[in-house]
Amino acid sequence: MTPMEEVGRFAETPIELKAEMGRRKMRVKEILELKAGNLLILPSGSAGKVELFAADVPFARGELMARGGKLKIRITEWDHAA
Repeated sequence: MTPMEEVGRFAETPIELKAEMGRRKMRVKEILELKAGNLLILPSGSAGKVELFAADVPFARGELMARGGKLKIRITEWDHAA
């Protein structure tokens, strides 16, 4: 059975897709002190790397790209276990 056959009637159901560039822990005090224009520093290993989530479940990783004035993600890894 193909993946499309397995999903069957749910194939047309919309699911929220999220792209996460990195995570950082901050103290509540630091969060409350944030203002417009502040810069948040992400871990150095996260530069250009993105993790993709469907309905809050990670399913792929990719690279952030800018083309034609738009941000795009090139999928580099697919998590078949998801």
